[in-house]
Amino acid sequence: MKDTAKTHFGTTSTGMLRSVVVFVFASANNAITQSMLAWAALMQTLKVNLQTIDTVKADIATSITGLAKQKQKARKELAKISAPIMRSVYAYSIKVNDQGLAEKMLVTRSSLLRMKFENLVALTQNAITIITPLIPKLTDYNITANLVQQWQASNTALKDILSSANNGIAHRKSKNEEIQKLIRDSVQILTEQADGMALNFLNNPATINYYNEYRANRKLKPNHVSTQLRATVFNGESPVANAIVALTNTTFKGVTDANGYCLLDGLPYTKTKKNEPLTQTVTVTVDTISKEFAPFRFKKGKSITRRFDMQAFIVPASQVKSKQTVNN
Repeated sequence: MKDTAKTHFGTTSTGMLRSVVVFVFASANNAITQSMLAWAALMQTLKVNLQTIDTVKADIATSITGLAKQKQKARKELAKISAPIMRSVYAYSIKVNDQGLAEKMLVTRSSLLRMKFENLVALTQNAITIITPLIPKLTDYNITANLVQQWQASNTALKDILSSANNGIAHRKSKNEEIQKLIRDSVQILTEQADGMALNFLNNPATINYYNEYRANRKLKPNHVSTQLRATVFNGESPVANAIVALTNTTFKGVTDANGYCLLDGLPYTKTKKNEPLTQTVTVTVDTISKEFAPFRFKKGKSITRRFDMQAFIVPASQVKSKQTVNN
């Protein structure tokens, strides 16, 4: 189970939120989750937010990168039809000694292809506007109304593709802002409401493990494991349920499940410059029998897995019965 630490909003936050929601609504935890209505309602809000995030992501899943090829193709087609028309009008302008028109028509196909998309659209549209009223005078140059209409259609095609790409980018930006807001709101709910409410589970021996697992799923930055003790308690080869595992002289404790397992999360560690590990002892209690195990050197961000065998300290039931018989 990943245990992470908050650094920033984004995919790491979404992953943490999803981890918490999956844990809380797991069938094995449903009874505990539903035992506190306010908690269940809060978790349901996070669940709905995640579902909304998934819906919004699906809405923008269609890639707009395919438009790049469309833009390149439309630019080539526009340059291909523009260059010969404008060269012909340039020849006409020289013949009639119209220097202003000649300067506006002096282009090559390669120069058109090097232009930015928006500049190409603007230049050719301006040329179309200038040339359209001159069509009757350009018959000798093979420029017809039909040809200019095709030219206009080519210009409009590129313009529409550019508009579509810009709209797609704006749409994505808007949806991404919506996603970020949902993530921020969800993390705020978690930090300002859920974390405090979760302490109710810590104060109940029957739900300590639920709280510890919640903490383990509660972090944000992947691949960063907090200081943990993953403990299993056995009596010989048999797991011991309901044993209390505690970091001696601290409030960190857990109760083993049917498999003898419990998790202690967020344990203290030294913060000296040399980062020397803190030596601690762990106390395991089965019924009324307690045993202290040492030493444990907890290092920042490290998880320790340890098996505690209480067989040598638990009095077998047969011996208890024999003592009772003698006393009687």
